[in-house]
Amino acid sequence: MLASPSDLHLGNFLLRLPSTVDTLSDQQIYEKFGPPRPEPVVREDGQLLSPGVPGNVYWPIWMAKPSDELRLSKSKILLADFGTAFYPDLKLRFGSCTPLGKYPPEARFEPTTPLSFSADIWTLAHAIWAVMGLRTIFGSFLISEDDVTQEQVDTLGRLPDEWWSKWNARSRWFMEDGCHKNDGCPEKLEGRFKSSI
Repeated sequence: MLASPSDLHLGNFLLRLPSTVDTLSDQQIYEKFGPPRPEPVVREDGQLLSPGVPGNVYWPIWMAKPSDELRLSKSKILLADFGTAFYPDLKLRFGSCTPLGKYPPEARFEPTTPLSFSADIWTLAHAIWAVMGLRTIFGSFLISEDDVTQEQVDTLGRLPDEWWSKWNARSRWFMEDGCHKNDGCPEKLEGRFKSSI
């Protein structure tokens, strides 16, 4: 039986730190990565902080290094955050916790149909694209569902009829046959591949 992570994205991929990190003292960590950086907590309304609210928060430690310094043979990848994982054979799941730009279209257009492994394949493909490419295939963080769907249609072609008819905003960008309204030529999958991978 396979578990479905249902929200696989690059935020779930972690590099395991070398075991030598466990032997470093606090002082050695500060020397190698810098001391903690306090940031004062300030209320937006300028009022005093409530009792129990700390006066400072601290930025997380930054242990990154340039990707060309990472050796695949030394890299140990961990998949993390399976808080939404489930067994499709035992439990029905109707929504995805995947970030919007990677959201499986069936989760949007078939909200009463349980997710299947095809949703995992969709999100895994996004993760692979993001690892191999210079950008995500669809959208960014500041987009709407309709913006993502518009990019999906631009790139992959017209949605299946059932989904197409459910997408109320389609007329903003497309004619009913799926052709783009403006004269611009949207970047198809092959073009995105050439410019990103």
